[in-house]
Amino acid sequence: MAKQKVETVRELIYLSYANLAMAHTAIDKKQEKYGTFNFMIRARLFKGLKEGTMNMRTIFDDEKIKLQSGQVSNAYFMLAGTTNHMQTHFVNGLIVADYLDGSSDTLKLINPENWCPIEQDYYVDGKAFKLKTPRPYRVHFKTGLVSNHLEKELGIEGVYGRKIDGGAGVLLDMPLDKNKKLRKIYVETIANDVIIGLMSLTLQR
Repeated sequence: MAKQKVETVRELIYLSYANLAMAHTAIDKKQEKYGTFNFMIRARLFKGLKEGTMNMRTIFDDEKIKLQSGQVSNAYFMLAGTTNHMQTHFVNGLIVADYLDGSSDTLKLINPENWCPIEQDYYVDGKAFKLKTPRPYRVHFKTGLVSNHLEKELGIEGVYGRKIDGGAGVLLDMPLDKNKKLRKIYVETIANDVIIGLMSLTLQR
């Protein structure tokens, strides 16, 4: 697919937004790889944003309606932020879902199991550097690529300084109790020197 031409910071923001829309269509259809339809969505949205015929808006609006309407079975998050080697193998932060009956569900964000720094890819060799769970899926912000093997997709090599050009977010799925009414969802940072940013939230009934 032809590479989108970006000349200004404004256009870079438009392209990032279009990449998120492309990723959303692929995730919604449970695709493993992008197809022509996904690229058409990105190209049309990017063009519309540049020409002023389309506008960006908060992605949370649609999900707010679901949150207020009652039962939800799953929450899907895209997060981006920071962590470092001093915060390895313990809880960096929490995603908490509170229900109207006073109970709650919690997803622990642990480096390196399901929490990664925006600027780097983890080195995993199954020996000294190993994971207890499969690698989380990540979104490459510069291209919109979604993968749980960015080192292979982007050609990242070496053990240290495994930089991701353009950065990458983390995609997470949090099962919820659909028999309870959801009151709110929030993110809480636990560890020092850690920043956790919620970029998108999708709720499934």
